[in-house]
Amino acid sequence: MNTENINNEKQGNAVYKMLTAGDLKDKILFVKRDSDEWNYMWQKLAEHKDNKDNKEPTVCRNYGECWQYMDTSLYDEKLKHCFRHRMHPKRGDSRYYIQIEVSKRFNPELHCD
Repeated sequence: MNTENINNEKQGNAVYKMLTAGDLKDKILFVKRDSDEWNYMWQKLAEHKDNKDNKEPTVCRNYGECWQYMDTSLYDEKLKHCFRHRMHPKRGDSRYYIQIEVSKRFNPELHCD
């Protein structure tokens, strides 16, 4: 790991701690498409126990419905990405939500619109 990557990781960890401390209370963020964080959160969604066996784990197409990214915000005092599926094939719930903690490198100034 080069010096720039080490500094970025340290900065990301500091930002993560600051954000989880509540600096974003009552705020909603939206991650930029194709950013590192965007790719991270969709990969984590694919690895989720209810999705990983699906042939398209980030889609889980069922009756014309699929996963939708809703927002990034504080949930249970932690900064998380929220996804919704209106008819998940494994769960059958009419509204199924999964929340994924942001990465340790998450930085709203870099990763959000």
